Amino acid sequence: MPQWELVEKIDKQLAAMKFATIMLDFPEQLIETRCLQRPEENEDFADEQIKWYGSKTQTLDAFISSKNNRLQALTLSGMPFLIIDTSQKDWGKYNEEALTFIKQQ
Repeated sequence: MPQWELVEKIDKQLAAMKFATIMLDFPEQLIETRCLQRPEENEDFADEQIKWYGSKTQTLDAFISSKNNRLQALTLSGMPFLIIDTSQKDWGKYNEEALTFIKQQ
């Protein structure tokens, strides 16, 4: 996790105020379709990302690294957290899971 110390102080403040975190997640095998081939982005999005990172492989590796950093940050945080696997894109179900979690806090 790069530079956790930059957010540690605010994380502690948020935890003291009873904030929580909900992470919408999905398995790594969906990285390409959920992060690179995004229909809601412009048609050049994937090409722009590949150009930025240098190759498709490097782009996907960067997305995986970012995902892993967010997961690690949850374990470092003082806030309670919930990870919701959104593989099935069942947004109504995930909304209910999130609301249940929030009510329990």
